[in-house]
Amino acid sequence: MSRLHVATRKGLMTIEGEADRWRISRIDFLGETVTMVLQDPRTGLLFAGLNLGHFGAKLRRSADDGKTWEECGVPVYPAGATLGVNPFADPPPPPCRRRRAAWLRPQTRIR
Repeated sequence: MSRLHVATRKGLMTIEGEADRWRISRIDFLGETVTMVLQDPRTGLLFAGLNLGHFGAKLRRSADDGKTWEECGVPVYPAGATLGVNPFADPPPPPCRRRRAAWLRPQTRIR
């Protein structure tokens, strides 16, 4: 039997089936936005990313193929770590060195 995990704005749907017979076998996180789902091929753990609106993004994992879920801890910086400069950020614009502005006015011809 094949299994497909589908992340939707209405929850995480597990669909199982063979050939032309497929059915939704389970819905997890009903009513929550699940932004991604993936299975680690090394460990078999199933991960689901949720967007909980006011409460922010959360990551959940399951060791039993989605029967039970636990929240994963968020990554933290080690003590004493400092943030570096983003090498991909646009450089700031150069400072304006012009002290006087030139004003142009439209030329009018009177005939």
